[in-house]
This record gives sequence, structure tokens and C-alpha cells, in this order.
Amino acid sequence: MIMATKKSAGYQIDFTAKTLTITKEFSDNAQDPDSKEFGILMTLQNAIPGLTVIRKTHKTPESMFPRPRVKSSTVISLRT
Repeated sequence: MIMATKKSAGYQIDFTAKTLTITKEFSDNAQDPDSKEFGILMTLQNAIPGLTVIRKTHKTPESMFPRPRVKSSTVISLRT
């Protein structure tokens, strides 16, 4: 069961897999012990034993880093 949260919340919880997926912004804000994000993180870790925290990364578009084209090879037969 995945709990859908607001995109602006910066996190998503999957209770069956016991994972918490957080954004970079949420992670950065959670470094401050006085922040709301730190409180959320601590509450969830205490409430769900064995919770795995995953930092969400974005997928880089392939158009930004195109793959070099490979020249086709010529096969030469050495049989006589």
C-alpha cells in the first residue's frame, strides 16, 4: 500500500515495503533539528521499525548526454 502525499510535502511512504522516499529539498531541510521535516522524519522512523529512507533522484534526459555513434565493424573471413 503506497500512501500518496502532496507533491509539495517532499516525501512518499510505502507501508508494505517499509520505505520512505524523500526529495533532495526534504533531505536538505531535515538536516536542521528545528525544522518541520526533521520532526516528520523522526516521527516516521520511530513509528515504523525497519523503515528504509530513499532519496529520490531525477532521471536525466538522454538528449542532454547523447550516446556516441558506434562505427560498424567489417568482418573479414580468414577461411581458405
